[in-house]
Amino acid sequence: MEDKRLVSALILFLMVPSFGFSQTSIEIFPQSKIVSQDALSSTQRFELITGKVRRINSLLSPESVLVVMGEKQSKMLLSATRRNAEEIYQYYLGQLKTNAEVIFQCSGRDCGPSTYWANKVYQKALLYGPEQYQRYIIARVDTFQPYYLLIYIGQRATGQVYVQHEALFPEALENQMKSALAETYRYVLPWNIDEKLIEQIEKIVADTQSQYILVVHDKMREGESFDQALSRTEEQARTLKKRFGQKETLSRLRFHGAGPISPLRDGPAGRVELIKLK
Repeated sequence: MEDKRLVSALILFLMVPSFGFSQTSIEIFPQSKIVSQDALSSTQRFELITGKVRRINSLLSPESVLVVMGEKQSKMLLSATRRNAEEIYQYYLGQLKTNAEVIFQCSGRDCGPSTYWANKVYQKALLYGPEQYQRYIIARVDTFQPYYLLIYIGQRATGQVYVQHEALFPEALENQMKSALAETYRYVLPWNIDEKLIEQIEKIVADTQSQYILVVHDKMREGESFDQALSRTEEQARTLKKRFGQKETLSRLRFHGAGPISPLRDGPAGRVELIKLK
């Protein structure tokens, strides 16, 4: 009986993917050659683009980002055959239908300026090309070791198609939040907060004696005044509060709407922040 358990454990161990693209469940496009690659990074903070890139107050910025603490590995690939960006894009989307959740995707000019992606996001000039050909996908892949897959496709005027292929392996959510709160006293949450995240916030508040504030930020929408934007985010904060329980420890958690008062220079206009008071 003991031997059977050991064999089962060994099988599971061998099936768990390691930190390398060859072991992830998504295959790269056939006949692609590696132009450059980065080894697995140390654990650090990454902002993953989950919304359209737009010009906000004269600065280009994504509408939303997902902040993740984790380790990232990346490769830039060149298609060795004359395939267009859309064909490669559909190849990856087809694989993501079975074991992944696509968080955001865009194509063409809906992704924003190609220069932003090539120069600001990836710092790789080879990714720059006509905007109508660019494609972007971010998905959460569910395997033994869940990870985020990010793919940006750029087709140059010469017809060459380059693919920036990244896998980010997140640190446990609790560790991410605790690290950020300890270092910067704030943690940027996803715009849509699910029940799992609410439970995690409740646990963090309960485990310390500090005071916390959940702040809802958002820019002014078209035709909206400053006061209307402020009132809207205050109402969103009240709605968020109702989703939390009535535990005594939550008396140390307050909820506020800040409207467009505190924009981020390079971050999303709409966001929810958990702030730890010093």
